[in-house]
Amino acid sequence: MKTKTFIVFVLVLFLFTPIKYFTQDIQSDSKTYINKVYNFQLNYPSNLKLSGGEKIYKLKSNTAQSNFKLYEAIGTDEDFWLEDKSKFEYSFKIFSVNDWMKNLKDADEKPIKKDDKFISLIWFVAKNFILADGCGSGTYLADPVFVKDFRSRFGMRIIKFYATAVSEDYEAETKEKSNAGPYYVVQLSQNYFLFMNYSLELASKEVEATYEFVQNSISPYSKN
Repeated sequence: MKTKTFIVFVLVLFLFTPIKYFTQDIQSDSKTYINKVYNFQLNYPSNLKLSGGEKIYKLKSNTAQSNFKLYEAIGTDEDFWLEDKSKFEYSFKIFSVNDWMKNLKDADEKPIKKDDKFISLIWFVAKNFILADGCGSGTYLADPVFVKDFRSRFGMRIIKFYATAVSEDYEAETKEKSNAGPYYVVQLSQNYFLFMNYSLELASKEVEATYEFVQNSISPYSKN
């Protein structure tokens, strides 16, 4: 209970701390990324370097042993990222709704919201994809807190949430918890969604402002 109270307190501070100043700086100079495979486009700050994108690949699940590689290997998806001069990366990944819905069904987990399968899908992807395993230890996400669920001016569903990053030492049987996020999900279509941010830490206001700017700019791409 104390952990959840602390998370709520931190979220309140973040939600009511203005990021308008950072967003204004970003808007003054930006570039456009166009994805012709999944038919969407977005803007990003011109001081960031874009890498990846439009290279579609499919790995074989039978080559993986850990949970991370298993879920990474299922389906056809796409990665791209933005990098600043300090090598900090803003991460983006496209997931297949159908592939992950099958994984969710096979896992037989209780849905977060019985009337909203997409929310349950997002959390299932987050906790299985955003994790780090080491020798005798691991870090994973728990206790999601959804703070935004709305339609953009382009009609795309956008979801923003935070979570608890749990660092567990399996040998010592100890756990440490910290706040992580925000994470953003943009529903590109009925079949695909864009996941933004892989970090297991709490983002700075500058980082959050960049993600906010990008998700606000995402729109369908038309060849005409």
